[in-house]
Amino acid sequence: NTACPHAMANNNGKTHIQRAIGELEVRTAFDEEIALEDMIDVVESSFSHPTYTLLKTVDENAVVQGMFANPKFVEDVAREIFVKAREKFRGKLHVKVISNESIHKHDVIAETWS
Repeated sequence: NTACPHAMANNNGKTHIQRAIGELEVRTAFDEEIALEDMIDVVESSFSHPTYTLLKTVDENAVVQGMFANPKFVEDVAREIFVKAREKFRGKLHVKVISNESIHKHDVIAETWS
């Protein structure tokens, strides 16, 4: 998920949060070993804050505060995934992030390749 930095900058710290999905594809030699957990970590650590399946109120508050402390545009998330993946993996990269916008009638997509 991401918190919108534009709305935050123009609304005295108030903003909207949208659900976002990140995809990372690494094309490399057949015998190159890449741990799926490493790919997941690269993607999940690039969003405004991690999300969880089940939260108590105090934990939910911490997640929201974390998102507001680290607002990002969808293109910021895609760029961060790409940079982290380039540092960690060899091969061709494809990154795609889809932001399911909460206040717009359209989704926003950021995509990059190497």
